[in-house]
Amino acid sequence: MSQGAACPKVYIYMCPVCGVDAVSTTPAHLVASVLDTLEISCPFNHYRAVTAKGDTTHKFRCKWRGKLGSLSDHLIGCPAYPVKCPKCHVEVGRHQLGQHLKSMCPEREVACPHCQTLCLVKNAQKHLTQCQEYSVPCPNDCGEKIRRKHLDAHQDTCPKRKVSCPLPFCNTEVVKSDLSQHLSLDMMHYHLAQLGGYFASKADMYNIIEAAREENSLLRRDVQALTERDEAREREITSLREMVAALTQSVAELKGQR
Repeated sequence: MSQGAACPKVYIYMCPVCGVDAVSTTPAHLVASVLDTLEISCPFNHYRAVTAKGDTTHKFRCKWRGKLGSLSDHLIGCPAYPVKCPKCHVEVGRHQLGQHLKSMCPEREVACPHCQTLCLVKNAQKHLTQCQEYSVPCPNDCGEKIRRKHLDAHQDTCPKRKVSCPLPFCNTEVVKSDLSQHLSLDMMHYHLAQLGGYFASKADMYNIIEAAREENSLLRRDVQALTERDEAREREITSLREMVAALTQSVAELKGQR
């Protein structure tokens, strides 16, 4: 190779002889035979992968040192050589890919610790909002945590659930644990007021029912009158039909006498 032969570009940060950046500059004073014998370190002895978002991920270090001519063979199996995760596409060192897929990749599947359903780790929090085995606080603030699938059944026994007052004239809803207090003598004036309103509403209802009955009676009389009128008209129609039949017969007899 002549003195002006180009130094082949290799994936190192700087020329180990002259210190010039070998990726962007080709040292003209080195020949290939000399370069192949140079002692170099793996270009990934100080390397950080950067994601598409610009975030720096894990630091990889490779302690390999050897001849420049052996670099290509080394890179084939270099444990720190950056490879992309097949699921999340983040660059990690080749030796870290297995651990990344197992415990770091956001696209890996994990089992819910409550129901054992498999879901992507990035969706784990969303799954907890629907997981039927996940314990959630009682919506009535009774202090208990109940599995989501048992919430409906808990409402039947929860001391903080709302129940209707058993008195027929009281429409109040109270917390179950406060029902005894609601029915105590201390609430008598309240219930007497409710009772007065109840009877007033009953009286109003009675008046409404009586008015409806009277209106119904009037409608019945109207229906009866219409029925009688229809029957009278039906009798008139029958009489007219008989007259038409008699006239028709008379006409036929007259025609027969001619």
